[in-house]
Amino acid sequence: MIHALIGVLMRRMRLVLTVLLLTSAMPMTAQAGEQQNRVYLTDAAHNQVRVISTGGYAEQPPIPVGQGPRGLAATPGHGTLYVTNTGDSTVSAIDPGSGKVTATLPVAPDPRAVVTHPNGSRAYISSLTAGKVTVLDTAQNTNIAEISVPGAPFQLATDRDGGLLAVARTADRKVSFIDTTRNEVIGEVATGQDPYGLALDPSGQVAYVANRGEETVSVIDVPRRVVTQTIQVGSRPTGLTLSPRGDRLYVTSLRENMVKVIDTQGKFVLVGIPVGRGPLAVALNPQGNRAYVLNNQDNSISVIDTAQNMVRATIPGDAGGSAYALTVS
Repeated sequence: MIHALIGVLMRRMRLVLTVLLLTSAMPMTAQAGEQQNRVYLTDAAHNQVRVISTGGYAEQPPIPVGQGPRGLAATPGHGTLYVTNTGDSTVSAIDPGSGKVTATLPVAPDPRAVVTHPNGSRAYISSLTAGKVTVLDTAQNTNIAEISVPGAPFQLATDRDGGLLAVARTADRKVSFIDTTRNEVIGEVATGQDPYGLALDPSGQVAYVANRGEETVSVIDVPRRVVTQTIQVGSRPTGLTLSPRGDRLYVTSLRENMVKVIDTQGKFVLVGIPVGRGPLAVALNPQGNRAYVLNNQDNSISVIDTAQNMVRATIPGDAGGSAYALTVS
């Protein structure tokens, strides 16, 4: 009986060992529960968009665009990708399936950021020195409106239904709010020094603004147009993004080489996650379980497991300094 018991135990140990060996041999991406998406990032030095598959972090062929690509955004559901080309004042429309530019659209001079309407019908482009926000009809790929916004408009954000567009004005420390049904500015709020990254919560009632010059994030009550709180986040906050539920805010701290995770209910920093050199922008995948951080100083990407608040992988870049924005679709 003892021999039989020992035999059973040995078989179980072999089974456990086999499972452990198989698990350790699995690719990191499978262990981490990665979803099949693509990360797109601008490469201004080579006038192209880099494409990376998240399933295995394999680099796909880059997509040539205009001169000095800066911002990019995709319409929902793996739709058209729009890229602002600062050097020639155009926007490239890319079919992600073929990886080719399908249209090149002239816009106001010095285009920087771009954001798409949640229903995919519009793309909004900020033009820094021109003081404009251009509205594109994505079905026709035509310019249908230009909205005057003073103070060097840069980063953009929409609420969940797309009725409200927020615009960061880097030169005069303000955020403008635009009614997208009328394409009109309906209000503004004074924030901190050099407002940059922007996010609107799912309800559209709260806006978050990263103030690069003050190491803070301003919390704005949108209906009342007032700053209700200021959160200290660290040196040179730049990009930020909200989790799908709106309960976590991810903020890049460029000079600290970290991403700060903020509890949006308590309005405090939960944790700081070390990433690469010069984190400039951050984007979440549609599932919300991965955050991708663009490290500008070496053009690498840090992949954060948002459940564990830790870096799971680093996708290498090149010499750095030429990647400014990324999106996941």
